[in-house]
Amino acid sequence: MDGHRLRVVHGRVHRARWPARRHHRAQADRRDRDRAVRGRLDGLWSEPDTGVAETWLIVCRVLQGIGGALLIPSTTVLVLNSFPPAERGKGLAVFFIVAGLFTAVGPIAGSYLTQYWTWRAIFWINVPVALISLTEFAFIDLKDVKHPARIDWGGAALLVAGMGLTVLGLQESDAWGWGSVATIGSIVLGLVILGLFVA
Repeated sequence: MDGHRLRVVHGRVHRARWPARRHHRAQADRRDRDRAVRGRLDGLWSEPDTGVAETWLIVCRVLQGIGGALLIPSTTVLVLNSFPPAERGKGLAVFFIVAGLFTAVGPIAGSYLTQYWTWRAIFWINVPVALISLTEFAFIDLKDVKHPARIDWGGAALLVAGMGLTVLGLQESDAWGWGSVATIGSIVLGLVILGLFVA
């Protein structure tokens, strides 16, 4: 497997996800448990598909990204709505500790599976995890919490464009060269757009 495909498999783009999570938290109050379930279902069927993919690996990774985009903000809101205001800090702390733990363990486990079994196993292993989480969703009984708010489409567009260009420049720097116009231009333009988003 060449270096480019390995970058696709291991998902270097995950480094840029935390600003998007912060932005989408403001939009996530409009979502409910069903949205989180749809995100998990998307991951459930796209994970094994990715594990057997040949020429359409990138397409399956895109589908996984869509599932994650549905799942992450919705899950955060479910955690917030599961605790009274005074205890939400504890709930979020546990949530992010567990998420951080698996974020740290994931690359190690993925490297082990890739080295001693097959790279496809790093996707297959997520299937039982998805099944367990779907089972847990069945026992969650929460009322939808609706907050009247409009989605900031302009801000979302700036965030997507800024992060996309920045990550593109960083990810393709090996192929394009750090001193190339494409690399520098993508990173600089992306950072400028992100600056407009923050402003």
